[in-house]
Amino acid sequence: MGGPPPSVKLTAAVRALRGTGATGDEKGRIMRTGIRGGSGGPEAAGGPRGLRRAVPRVAAALALGGAVLLSSGCAAAERICSEGEYPVKAVGGTTGSACVPDAQEPPAGYVRYPAGKVQQHVDDEWDTYWSTVVVDESGAVVAQ
Repeated sequence: MGGPPPSVKLTAAVRALRGTGATGDEKGRIMRTGIRGGSGGPEAAGGPRGLRRAVPRVAAALALGGAVLLSSGCAAAERICSEGEYPVKAVGGTTGSACVPDAQEPPAGYVRYPAGKVQQHVDDEWDTYWSTVVVDESGAVVAQ
């Protein structure tokens, strides 16, 4: 293969020209020839050597950014129940819940959450709310 495509070479040349103080005419000549002041060759316009140095730096920056995101708690929220299950709340206390297969009714001592008020993920709005209330056997809130 004959090196990077022309668009990569052009982009590298444009980046190399920023801050050089070259006039418009000089920039045009440099873009066409890749030479500044009569010497240099492809490296004078940022060529392959500049790219070889930049790639490891960019990869290291991306890896570091990913590590920071993972360590800062930006991971996906943990689901309350697995696929094909729904959560139910224990009657008579603030604690106690279970996951029941979609095709089954809640077991004795548990009730469904009201439609639209079902927690989906650990510590979401409804998970936090339901951990502070007590329900009766019909699902009505009897204490907060």
